[in-house]
Amino acid sequence: MQSNLATTSLNVGRANPLDLQLNVTSEKKGTISRTRDISQRKEAQLYECLVHSRHDMDVLQSSFYRLNNRLLSLVGLWPYQDKKSRLFRVYFVNIAVMSFNITQIFQLYTSKGDFDIIVEVIPTVATMINVAIKYHTYHIGIFNIRKLLDKMIVDWKMWNSKEEVEIMRRYAEEGRLYTLAYTIYIYVSTVLFLSTSFIPLVLDVIVPLNESRPLQPVVLGEYFVDQEKHFYPIYCHMVFTILLSMTALIAADSQFFVFTCHACGVFSVVGFRLERLMKDAGRSINYLGPKESFKYVALSIKGHSRAIEFANLIESSFSTPLLIQCGINIACLSVSLYRMTTLIEMSAEVLRYVAFLIAQLFHIFCICYSGQRIIDHSSETHSKAYNGLWYEAPIKTRKLLLLVFRRSLEPSQLTGGKVFVFCLKGFSTIVQTSTSYFMVLSSGCTRNQRLQSVGETRTPSLSQGRTRKTCKKMLTTINYPAFKITLTLENVDTTERCNMQSDQRCYEYFMRNRPVGETSLSLLEEFFAIALLSCLCNNMDILEQRFYKLNYRLLSFLGLWPYQKSRVRHMYIMNIALWSFHITQVFALFTFTGEFGVIAECIPIWVTSINIGIKYHTYNLGVINVKALLDDMIADWKMWRYKKEESEIMVKFAEMARIYTLIYAIYLYIAMGGFLLATLVPPIMDMVIPLNESRSTKLPVVSEYFIDQNKYFYPIYAHVSIIITILVTIIIAADTQLMVFSCHVSALFAVVGFRLEHYLKGNITLEEMSDRQREECYKHITLSIKTHERAIQFANRIESLFSYSLLLQCGFNVVCMSTSLYQIVILLGKSAEALKFISFVFAQLFHLFCASYSGQQIIDHSSEVYYKAYSGFWYEIPVKVRKLLILVMRRSLEPSRLTAGKLFVFCLESFSTILQTSTSYFMVLSSVQ
Repeated sequence: MQSNLATTSLNVGRANPLDLQLNVTSEKKGTISRTRDISQRKEAQLYECLVHSRHDMDVLQSSFYRLNNRLLSLVGLWPYQDKKSRLFRVYFVNIAVMSFNITQIFQLYTSKGDFDIIVEVIPTVATMINVAIKYHTYHIGIFNIRKLLDKMIVDWKMWNSKEEVEIMRRYAEEGRLYTLAYTIYIYVSTVLFLSTSFIPLVLDVIVPLNESRPLQPVVLGEYFVDQEKHFYPIYCHMVFTILLSMTALIAADSQFFVFTCHACGVFSVVGFRLERLMKDAGRSINYLGPKESFKYVALSIKGHSRAIEFANLIESSFSTPLLIQCGINIACLSVSLYRMTTLIEMSAEVLRYVAFLIAQLFHIFCICYSGQRIIDHSSETHSKAYNGLWYEAPIKTRKLLLLVFRRSLEPSQLTGGKVFVFCLKGFSTIVQTSTSYFMVLSSGCTRNQRLQSVGETRTPSLSQGRTRKTCKKMLTTINYPAFKITLTLENVDTTERCNMQSDQRCYEYFMRNRPVGETSLSLLEEFFAIALLSCLCNNMDILEQRFYKLNYRLLSFLGLWPYQKSRVRHMYIMNIALWSFHITQVFALFTFTGEFGVIAECIPIWVTSINIGIKYHTYNLGVINVKALLDDMIADWKMWRYKKEESEIMVKFAEMARIYTLIYAIYLYIAMGGFLLATLVPPIMDMVIPLNESRSTKLPVVSEYFIDQNKYFYPIYAHVSIIITILVTIIIAADTQLMVFSCHVSALFAVVGFRLEHYLKGNITLEEMSDRQREECYKHITLSIKTHERAIQFANRIESLFSYSLLLQCGFNVVCMSTSLYQIVILLGKSAEALKFISFVFAQLFHLFCASYSGQQIIDHSSEVYYKAYSGFWYEIPVKVRKLLILVMRRSLEPSRLTAGKLFVFCLESFSTILQTSTSYFMVLSSVQ
């Protein structure tokens, strides 16, 4: 036995890391359990030899996976942990959690069928069941978890090139950031949930009563002792067990995120390799010989196979537990929503369930988002392989590629028991199902119908918004120094490449005319520093010229301009100012407990401020993508600056974007002025038409400053006016820059359409064309195809940057429009108040229309490419060029779109849909009042 193990270890040690495969044969059906155990032990020993033979444990203990390592080790779920230590921690966690669950069971037993107690206990019990399922999924399936980790080690050693390793590092860093964000968010939500028990103590200090308010436990539990007398020991036990349970939850889920990120990383590496097949910037397409290309594709296929196996192993390990958790989460969400509507007059209790509900939604969203990423990355392999120069590869290699093409048509999926696919569409299905069950639960109880309507209208949207807003914080922002310039040759257009080559020739001439003793490396550095600096200055002139000057100034004022040096300082100032306003809104909702009129008045302002926060942080967190879009705009302008007709098209669309920016800014500032000046109507009326007593003044928005608002009206009004002006400036800056991006991509599509429509000038026919004219025609179409590809990539980058934030904003706008229309109807007799909300509604409508119109522009101009290409003299061009033209015509049949989370397409038709939805909710809200 020992000699066999030694031989196995030796063979593994000698094997090529690229060819390491762990093929352990399974026993035939019907073998006894002892034989199966021996087989599993042999497989485990083989893995052990592989892992420890080359110190590969360093991979799992690197900075990327260190937090996951420590979390799993803390709760006894790390597969490589010492067995005694692991079992001790497992027993400790189980005993601690069981001590908490027993109190919940006793509470249900002693309630004797009390419906309110059962409904209050169910969310906590369901969450603890979910935690137990997650924990024992890892504990019982420890062998599969170890197998996944071992595969990760092998995958890290499989790739050798710098780009491939960098892709793996990037996705590992994403997994680390997801783990960190998830840990922080769950712990913060848990602390908020636990701290609500002390709200009565805080209120006794701020707003004292004749007697102290009673302290409430975190959750209901039966300890068979006087809970008021022993409140703090009981509270400490609950806090300890809940924090331990949340740690187990974080450890399990974050490791799951790491697995999905790793699978996406391997799929991305395979796609990168297949996309770069037969490509080299400075050499011919045949620089890879038949053998080299075959080996290259064979290794890519091996990586693709490993990625699919890894995804399937994730699926088999987590599929059934996720199905059970999904069902429990739906029940938990429904009951939590119902509980919030019944406790709407008790602010502390509602706050506790709001935190609980948001944490539940965030948990579900993270699982669905992980599944969506696996689907996206596995299906992208087909398109990336198709983008490569596969038609230049040898036939033997092409046959291998067919395997990848065929397999990648069926994306890998993460399912719940093969019944439910986890993706973003699945997330919306879960939320809808939970809301439906909540409606059924509410309709079966004799509660106030108006409170039910508030719960149905407000709670789900609020929870989704906060959840997805928090998910935006998972992104990474890297601030490059202003002097650091990165040039990538592949992203440089033909004109720019000529300029760079001329600069290099100038340098060669400069060097040849200098004495040998004076040449040095510093001279080279100085030359290229001057060249790059002049290039940068020219690039900045494009973005700061009159077309984009207003956008540049608005974004710079808010600290959102990517090239800005003092961006961080501006960002801090803006966030402090905005939070000073948001806190007064939260205090207002908290102090006016259960007043439906006040809540309905607060919701439009609060929802709008959340929308503005989403817009601001979309640019702040996505500053790298915004910078990439601006860099692409610079390259596109330089690409056509020497072409008269093409440059005129670019100027026309840039001027259009400038006019849109100007109109949008003027309109929103006028609407804001009307909104703010409506507050000053009573003082003006007192001067024009005085009464026996002064008319009462009211702030533009409901807020709580804990001072006499009549006495300090004008300082408070000044603070509110300044903050609202900043908020409106954020809306203008964010939305107008989106309009600039959409106008620019429309210009690129228009340039492509113009070139394809006018590639043959005059009445020349195919027979009359010389060889030079044929070559020029080929180059003309080739450059048009490259521009079309750049336009599609630009549109896709806009989509990836703004898609999910637009989905959140769309949902919030529907809520905001509905409640604003409701407020107009209620305040119809009060002209000043009604005028305030009328201007607010018109501003919301204009904002929605602009977003929909931008999306419609992208659809129209991208689809026009096909018709313009068909309108040209395509039948008079050589067959070689005609084949290129077919690619453009075929691709332009599918227009580019601006969507909201891939669920909702922004166009003029969707604008009417939003209006109808808002009106429907307004009618429902009015009918229950």
